[in-house]
Amino acid sequence: MNYHEKKYILIALSCLLLAACSSGKKRLEQGDYDTAVYKAVKRLQQKPQKKKAELVLREAYTHAVNEHMEVIAYLDNTTNPFKYDKMVHEYEQVDYLNRAIRRYPYYTELVNLVDVKQELAQVRGEAAIAHLEAGNELLAQGAK
Repeated sequence: MNYHEKKYILIALSCLLLAACSSGKKRLEQGDYDTAVYKAVKRLQQKPQKKKAELVLREAYTHAVNEHMEVIAYLDNTTNPFKYDKMVHEYEQVDYLNRAIRRYPYYTELVNLVDVKQELAQVRGEAAIAHLEAGNELLAQGAK
């Protein structure tokens, strides 16, 4: 490989690295709230009590939870019998955010975690019932 080829490869790798290392603040500004939370937690692991990351964590968590709850409320008002599958997914996303933050007790003081364990258990049960009823209908029709 000559000098110019090495130079282009180095530039390409640098661009990929910069794209992969976007900050939590940038993700927050782009509306990718879940990723912003995870990046803020990671940044706080590396540099505890970094004020910028604390602010990103607070704001991103609030927006992320609100976004998931809005989707859940929308789904709950639909008549689709399999809406509970999607609702389970949304509640799980909130629970994943909570677990990421709870791993570091100091950070739980930065945000008011929204506990969704009861709701998650309930919609999992509703999803199971919806699938059972659909299966029973298919059996009644003689479908396999």
